[in-house]
Amino acid sequence: SLRDQLLYPSTGDLSPDDYPDGHRLSQAHVLRQSMSGSKLLAILESVELGETAVRMGKGDPIRGLDVVADWSNILSLGEQQRLAFARILVNRPRLVIMDESTSALDVAAENKVFSLLNNMAQEQRHSGLPMTYISVGHRPTLLCHHEVKLLLKGGKDYSFARISRSDKDAVSNEAVLSNF
Repeated sequence: SLRDQLLYPSTGDLSPDDYPDGHRLSQAHVLRQSMSGSKLLAILESVELGETAVRMGKGDPIRGLDVVADWSNILSLGEQQRLAFARILVNRPRLVIMDESTSALDVAAENKVFSLLNNMAQEQRHSGLPMTYISVGHRPTLLCHHEVKLLLKGGKDYSFARISRSDKDAVSNEAVLSNF
């Protein structure tokens, strides 16, 4: 179901009573029990996938969350990438590693999902549980969403470099011009 896709890897129907005394209840199962349908729908809306739940539920988005389907055949690659970002927003991990995570999104959608990710990272930093996100990709616009880049120089040689505001602005201006 779409709900299971959002909650992955915390899917399953276990409750706290299913655990023997003395065993820890995993955070994943607690998450599954605590995430309301309306909260999941709000997250889907934030990544512009709310209409998917409405469509699959034939007008009832809550029902749409529980429709079982082959999502890889229903969702476009861009929608699958948006769903992956929604999953990050649901699970709130401390480390996120992304490979070509926005390759099927336009620059505006890329900016939107990375803005959501950055806002979540700032919230977590203030709560004492900082999040690190790393992305690999070919798009120069990815630089706008990061503070440091890793330069691979061949062999075992590498270096880190801070991404300056002027570098981000140059990439951003170039992306705007290429959209005309």
